Order: sequence, then C-alpha cells, then structure tokens
Amino acid sequence: MTATGVQLELRALRKVFGGSVALDDVSLDIRPGEIHALLGHNGAGKSTLIRCLGGAISPDSGEIVIDGTAHQRLSPKEAIGAGVAIIYQNLGLVPTLTAAENIFLGAELRTRGLFTGRREQNRAAREELAPFGPTFSETTRIDQLSVAEQQVVAIAKALHRRARLLVLDEPTAALSDTEARALGRRLIELRNRGLSIVYVTHLLKEVFELADRVSVMRDGKKILSVATRDTSQPAIVDAIAGRRTTRPALTGRPRGAVTLGVDGLSGDRFGPVSFDLHAGEVVAVFGPLGSGRTELLEAIFGRHPAHAGTVTLGRFRGRFRRPDQAIRHGIALVPAERIKQGLLMPRSNLENALLPSFSKISRAGLRRLRAEEEVYAQAARSLGIRPTTPRVPVGTLSGGNQQKVMLARWLNGAQQANALLLDEPTQGIDVGVRHELYTLLRKVAANGKAVLITSSDPEEVISVADRALILARGAVVAEIPRAELTEEALLAAIHL
Repeated sequence: MTATGVQLELRALRKVFGGSVALDDVSLDIRPGEIHALLGHNGAGKSTLIRCLGGAISPDSGEIVIDGTAHQRLSPKEAIGAGVAIIYQNLGLVPTLTAAENIFLGAELRTRGLFTGRREQNRAAREELAPFGPTFSETTRIDQLSVAEQQVVAIAKALHRRARLLVLDEPTAALSDTEARALGRRLIELRNRGLSIVYVTHLLKEVFELADRVSVMRDGKKILSVATRDTSQPAIVDAIAGRRTTRPALTGRPRGAVTLGVDGLSGDRFGPVSFDLHAGEVVAVFGPLGSGRTELLEAIFGRHPAHAGTVTLGRFRGRFRRPDQAIRHGIALVPAERIKQGLLMPRSNLENALLPSFSKISRAGLRRLRAEEEVYAQAARSLGIRPTTPRVPVGTLSGGNQQKVMLARWLNGAQQANALLLDEPTQGIDVGVRHELYTLLRKVAANGKAVLITSSDPEEVISVADRALILARGAVVAEIPRAELTEEALLAAIHL
C-alpha cells in the first residue's frame, strides 16, 4: 500500500440552496502530507463543502483545483478518479459482504470469464489491510465487525482505489477513547507517507493531537485557517462561536419536584448517564452527531432497550421495554425525523394529533367524531396550529405546524404527558418559526411539564434551556446552568 498526497485548492466556492447561502466564497488549500482539521458547528457549511469535493453536488461558482487542474464541478466518478475519497459516518459498506468483498466491490478480480477470483482477491485484501494491524480476517463479514474495524475496511478500500485525499467526517463519533487513539495513530502513519487528510471533528483535543493545520467555518464562510502550532483552543472556540450570543430573558421561577430520574442508564452508544428532570424546566442535552443523544432519549422511552441503569417516574422504577409502557407512565417522545418516524402523511392533522387518544375519546368502542374535533380544536388553539381546520392533510402543513401537531399528540384534553422528550425539535424548520416553538416549549414547562430536548445547535440551547447537559461519546461530561449558558461555554465543553 502506497500513499501519495494530492495538492488541492478550493477557490471561491459558492453554493446557494433556495435563497440560503451554504458556501460563501470559500477558498481553502490542502497540502500533500498533512492532516487538515475542519471545524464548525452544524450548519457552518462543512458538509456542503465536502459534498462539492466528492461530486455529490456542484458549486454554483468557483473552482476545485487538483494538482493544478481546475474543475468547475466534479462528478462522483471524476472525484474518485482524481483520488478523492469521502468517508462519512455512514461508511457505505455492505454489511452482508466480507471485508475483502467490500474492498473490491465494483472492481472485482475475475478469472475464468465472469467468475470472481476469490482466492486472489482475498490475498490482495489481506495485503491492503496488513499495515493497519487488523484483528480480523479479510473473510469476516462487515456486520460482524466493530465500528472501528469497519472504518479500517473503509480506509483500506479507499487506498486500494488509489485515494490521495482522505476526507473523514467525524470518524471518532462512535468510537471509544482507545479506538479513537488507534485510528489517530493510523492516520499519522498515512500522513507520514504523504497522504492528504481532511479531518472533520468537534473535538479540539483531536485537533491538537493530530492536525498540522486547522480551518474553521461559520455561516458558510471560512473564518480561520492557521497552523495548529500557531493557535490555541480559546482562539478556535472564538472563531467557531463568532460574536457572543445574547441569552434571551426567561421568566425565573422555582422548578418543581423531580418528574423523571435517570440513574446509570446505559445503552447502544451511550452511558452510563445520570440526571434528574424537574417539573417546570427545559433541559437540553447538547452534543454533536454521534454523541449518543438520540439513543439516550430512545432508551428512556423504551424504543430501544437499555442495557443497565434505571428510569424513575412516579412509582415506577426500572427500564421501559416498549414505548407503550413509557406512554402509560406519562413519557412522550417527539422524534427528530417527524416525517419518517412520527407522522402519517396521507392522514389529517386531527388523526395525527389524536392517534394515541382515540380509544380514550371513544365510547363503547365507537369513535365520537364531534368529541374528537372538540379535543383537537382545544389543542390547536393552545399550541397555535395553523390552519385550525381539523381535516387538512398533515403533509400540506409547514414544518413548524407539523411539529406542533406532534406536540398536540401528547398535549391535548385526552392525553397529557408529564415528561416530554424532543429530539432536535426544530430540525428542518424555518429560522423564523423556531423562536415560536421555543416560546411554546417554555409555555409547556410553565404549565408544570418537564421538557427534555436534544440539540447540536448552541443558539437553540441558549434560547430555550434552563440548563444544559453536555454529552460527548455517550457520557455527560459537564452540566452548565442557565446563568452560565453561552455559546463559548457550550463549545468549550463539547470540544474538550
């Protein structure tokens, strides 16, 4: 396995989606034999830049210059041909195929006509994997490998295809500390052989351990590009955060009794996690993609089983095995993917809002249509759902109103959750509507409910939360009270 880097220069890349500027004249250079860290919180433009580089989308203007050859746009095939390999968190491997079959997928070695030269392919795959010191065989199926082992296969696949620029998107998000350190050692070895590496991360510790240079993006612009040795953690945090975010004034009030207790809860990709959620407060779980935020909420709700620990709610103490058990005890979950996971798009807003409540409103097993409309009308008024007409297909509503319908499912005259869990509550919602939802969540808490949200957006946390739990690699690493909630504090905690 050889590794020779690429000289890459991005010149004034610009990309606009529906009037929103995702890349604003971004210029950046990547040198052979360097690890270049790329930072910025969600929405900064990192993903758009990477997708332009990999050929998934085309910039509206600007140039991508590879080894002196300028391209206005790249197709995925052209990007691969130029030596660019993008390795996303979803590694793009086929789980039912072996490591060798994945490495050679689409470029199989063939002997005797159409038959695959399996023995020769396995031997070649073993040679590709050997520099990584794998603990698994090239004939092991991908679904039997750990995430760290799958990453080794993905990198070996890229290098087999003569990649000269590796772009790794949050590669340690799902890894343990030991696995992350092992990956770091492998990347340094590749860097020392001359490979160019773009390393997208939220962790400043990794930047100072691995990167030769670091660039920061914010609001679609490149804010900073500097040698790592010439900067500091506070300087990078300031570049990511930009101007200080002013905390909106929130009405102070004493919080109530503990509504939900989580003690030592562990599950897939998180744990052990412990905290209390009080009536009358909004608590945010803040962390990057892959930190275990969603898995934590789903384990509390019983959507996926927890492996250890307890959830306490009223007289219940244990772990919910199914969502219906959690619902009976007053816990509700609003998923981030409301269209895929929450709403029945062909159905009306009323049917979606009252889905778990029909049996409570019915009489002798028969639906009471007028009573349903009365319950819905009350919820629509309280939550500000527009239009208020109950029989409108939910798919015709705006994203903000669809989210309100999801809230109405758990907050109506027949159904009242005591603990409301929301995963990325404003995902896919217009900026102008977000603060309306924040006000609504504060109102829900003021009415005695306990609200727990997850978010990767510092501004969102500052806008709505009474306190924030900082989640990194599945563990709560800090808690920040309302009085100390600033974007700088959040980013400093998450980047440790």
